[in-house]
Amino acid sequence: MSKCKQCESDIPGDFPGVLVSAATPSHCPGCGTPYPWREEAIARAEKTARMQAEIHALDQATRDELLAFTERVAVDGATSEEAATFGQWFLKKAGPEAAGSVGGMLKEIASSVIAAVIQKTMMGS
Repeated sequence: MSKCKQCESDIPGDFPGVLVSAATPSHCPGCGTPYPWREEAIARAEKTARMQAEIHALDQATRDELLAFTERVAVDGATSEEAATFGQWFLKKAGPEAAGSVGGMLKEIASSVIAAVIQKTMMGS
């Protein structure tokens, strides 16, 4: 795959026959569409968020916020300030066990900056 399925823009770093060490891009720089490998990660994260909400018996408002924040993290739309605020809120609302579980899931799909904020605010380190 060398072009975006949505807008046909070249995928950065894709050079046929050449091994490239650059990080694999998650979204098309031309139109912002997630690449297929990113779509799979987003779908897994959303499913895990729904399951975590059920496991920890979260109320509907907390579930809705969790799913909305998961989506923002998945599309690289969350800021570090938002992640810190969400992490503190979720820890207070759902408790340390739920925050640790959800934080681990969010770290898997977050950028390195957001992952560090999630680690600090939701997982206690």
